[in-house]
Amino acid sequence: MQVGKKVYVGLESSGKSLLMARELKKNINRNALWFEVTQIKRPIYYNLALSDSILEYAQKKGVVMIFWSDLWDLVDMKECDLYIDELATYFDSRFYMDLPIDVRLWLSQAEKLGVQIVGATQDYFMIDISFRRLVKMIFEVRKIAGNRRPMKTAPPIKFIFGLMFTWSIDPRTAAIAKTQEEMNTISWLPSPKFYTKRMTNLFNTNSRVALSKPPPLRKITRVCPEDNYTRTRYV
Repeated sequence: MQVGKKVYVGLESSGKSLLMARELKKNINRNALWFEVTQIKRPIYYNLALSDSILEYAQKKGVVMIFWSDLWDLVDMKECDLYIDELATYFDSRFYMDLPIDVRLWLSQAEKLGVQIVGATQDYFMIDISFRRLVKMIFEVRKIAGNRRPMKTAPPIKFIFGLMFTWSIDPRTAAIAKTQEEMNTISWLPSPKFYTKRMTNLFNTNSRVALSKPPPLRKITRVCPEDNYTRTRYV
């Protein structure tokens, strides 16, 4: 396992959240094996709408699963796996500096705390550059063939299948790139990924990711040692 930050990038319905859910299930098995050695539970935090079957599977394996929705929850996480669907919802480049300093400090030191972060976003450039500079692994995901999304107003899908291609992206160029074309791929040939109905049952593909509650502000008061002048601001 490489502790750090990994991001799947792809348009809606490309399969990026599916790949995250598949990786999450693998880490349930891994964390269960680690517990046999260390006797220390490694929890998994997630904001995807996981199915009851995978949550029951984790319970049988003895792996703690915790749903999170607020950014302020992050600062207390350590020695865990964190899954973030729709990264740009939380780390939008337009509002990144509005995040409390505690959250930004935690992000820059999450690896020291033993936290592995796996996220997904439709557009890598919607995420603030301060976050992008911390990412170690990026995978572009494209759906080549497969069924459409299920919809109540459309006929039921008879056969669920799909083929996705993933490309490994160089995180160094992606951190400073301004357009998709400036992001260099590490591998010339894509890696094929197939999915079936069994894989899509890992989570609800039609669920929406809710907005986080605004984290609390921190009050900072600075005092001049010469004349005791004070200045207060909130960050």
